[in-house]
Amino acid sequence: MHLSPIEDGDMEGGEFWANTRGLDHYREFGYKGALAAKSGAGGEPNLDMQSSAWLRVPYRFNRGLVYDGDLPHLSTKIKALPDGLRRVILGFNLFTHEVGPCAERAPEHSPKFNSTVKLYQTMASARQATTDKEKITVADIKKNPGLYRLLKVVAKKMKERDAAAAASATSPEAQNEVRQK
Repeated sequence: MHLSPIEDGDMEGGEFWANTRGLDHYREFGYKGALAAKSGAGGEPNLDMQSSAWLRVPYRFNRGLVYDGDLPHLSTKIKALPDGLRRVILGFNLFTHEVGPCAERAPEHSPKFNSTVKLYQTMASARQATTDKEKITVADIKKNPGLYRLLKVVAKKMKERDAAAAASATSPEAQNEVRQK
């Protein structure tokens, strides 16, 4: 729902776009363009915005949009906006029974969701660098410093968690619990 009282033509950019190719678009370009070639001075992904598969909906005060959330979608960058106003959008995400539990664990755009997306994007970029192989090797991971650091941190946290679980299992309290059963 578009909530800002902006007159038609007073804002440049801020349009909603959805790609009707759905998951095929994600396969080709990746989530948020992670697999797309970068173009322009800002290094923005080239998402083939001239394709007829993109539906474009300009911002309009009190407009509501309903669309399939599986469609790749985005809002264009705002280039001009009347002084004192911000573009405000109220969104509701509705999920199927298959997707709902995942969305509950990591709601869209939450830090957990964003870090998971970043991990998948990094893994995809590492896989892209190994076009002749099916699997990612340790050597491939070491070529990607961000992924290498991330995996080291995850491995350390898992090791600490396992050590804490082992220590609590051997504590006198835990041994008493086992005896009582």
